[in-house]
Amino acid sequence: MHTPRRLALAVALAAMVGIATPALASAQQARTEAFAAPNFSGTVALDNCSGSIVRWKSSEDSDKAMVLSNGHCYDFMGAREAVVNKPYVRGVDLLNSDGSVAGTVQTVTLLYATMWQTDVSLYQLSQTYTELQNKYGVPSFTIADTKPSPKDQPIQVLSGYWRVAYHCKLNGFAYRLHEDVWDWNNSLRYSDGGCQVIGGTSGSPVLNSKRVQIGINNTINESGGRCTFDNPCEENRKGKITVHIHRGYGQQTWVFYTCLDGIKLDLDKAGCKLPKP
Repeated sequence: MHTPRRLALAVALAAMVGIATPALASAQQARTEAFAAPNFSGTVALDNCSGSIVRWKSSEDSDKAMVLSNGHCYDFMGAREAVVNKPYVRGVDLLNSDGSVAGTVQTVTLLYATMWQTDVSLYQLSQTYTELQNKYGVPSFTIADTKPSPKDQPIQVLSGYWRVAYHCKLNGFAYRLHEDVWDWNNSLRYSDGGCQVIGGTSGSPVLNSKRVQIGINNTINESGGRCTFDNPCEENRKGKITVHIHRGYGQQTWVFYTCLDGIKLDLDKAGCKLPKP
């Protein structure tokens, strides 16, 4: 899991070897399979994680904009905890296509956050999508409303914190992912050896080849540990546990649509797949 502790370690290691943030980003990108120059428009940098400006397929340009990141980027929540509609202020750096900062805004509401079954945090800004576009030139990513294709789909993990783009393929779904006290269902599984994400990439949008957001990056098995902090393990439908060192994972985002009433989340909606508080 890409925690503030891990982020601090990554920064410390970079300092030890004399690598500044841009150089570290370049080094990471050099290890990825580049199919196009990174375009960071729509991504954001938080103080401890990455994120993205997102919208539903039903969103209007006049709606208040939203920011999506991981639940653990908000807080290390309980294994069965969820938070809904909480006033919450945090700074958000909006990025230009080249990764430079277009401007800084603040969230006003934490619409939803959990680390139960998935790992997400969704915030609302006071600005509309039109205002972000007109003032800062910043667009949004549309969240896909259907489950992604499970096998060999090219994906991009776009980190606003590090200004790094990772490219690999989607290698199906992990039926259940365990990391320390947390369990996540039907996680996106990255191809082995691909998308070697690091601390600070938590919350990065996982995009398909059309730049539609199909998921959110959240963890990688760092050292081969079994179901421990920073070392998630997979459980299949028969209960068998397997460990895959250096395999990365993300969380699916189409599930938000199962709880949408127009453009608002309704956790009481029939069929809603997001955990209630």
